[in-house]
Amino acid sequence: ETQPVLEQNDLADPRIADKQILVVDDNEAARRQLLALLQRFRCRPVLAQGADEALGLLRTAKARGTPFDAALIDLDLSDTSSTELAAAIRGDASLSHTRIAIMTPLDRTDSAEMILGDGSNWLAKPIRQTALADWLHTTFAPSSNSAKTKPSPAPQEEPPLPGPKDDFRILLAED
Repeated sequence: ETQPVLEQNDLADPRIADKQILVVDDNEAARRQLLALLQRFRCRPVLAQGADEALGLLRTAKARGTPFDAALIDLDLSDTSSTELAAAIRGDASLSHTRIAIMTPLDRTDSAEMILGDGSNWLAKPIRQTALADWLHTTFAPSSNSAKTKPSPAPQEEPPLPGPKDDFRILLAED
């Protein structure tokens, strides 16, 4: 099976392409950055400045039969809290299928975890392409390997820690 040749700036994966994603952020630069990133994945981003606009867009899309697949919500909205918006989405039976991720400054990830109840649905701002790719794939294209249950390997004794006489070197690289 041949795969289509993608443009250099095109990061499309057929499992995530065409996902309609609502970006809710009161910062125009942040919205535009996410618009560009999501378009590179061939998603269909729609931008909202605040919670009221976001809820209106979510409900209109659902009524038209084209519901949003996900909403990326800034932690610090000026018109309402992200907690209230996430609760409104989850509390509306017609919108509760919408996957939610909270965008938060790196030093406030604990706030996102409190809102969502787990650490898997937040993105640290500024949003990096690799982090967005990871979230998109985890959310919409989970690995087929993760669905299979593999037997746990037999527990093994951990090797002893190197002592002063052992020669070793450590290379630490960070992007």
